[in-house]
Amino acid sequence: MNANTECLQRIGYREVGRFLIGVILAGISFVNRQPDQQGIYWRLAFLPFDTLTLEVSPGCPVALLAEIEADAATNIAGYGEYFELLTSGQYVDLGS
Repeated sequence: MNANTECLQRIGYREVGRFLIGVILAGISFVNRQPDQQGIYWRLAFLPFDTLTLEVSPGCPVALLAEIEADAATNIAGYGEYFELLTSGQYVDLGS
């Protein structure tokens, strides 16, 4: 793990397989764990809390797509349930 990955984990991203997942106010962001040559972590996909429709970025490697879809499916299956955004007790209603 490099210093940039550690930094992302400190702000709430967690490692899942070959990518990182971050919960932000609007949804769940799936980010490539390996930065490009400039050190940029590219978003692979995004799952908005309001629509629960996975938005796959054009540059998402096909090899990672199945893993991302599997992780997203657990949240999509929670339609109508409350999802904790932060450890402070903030929640969002999935799918609305």
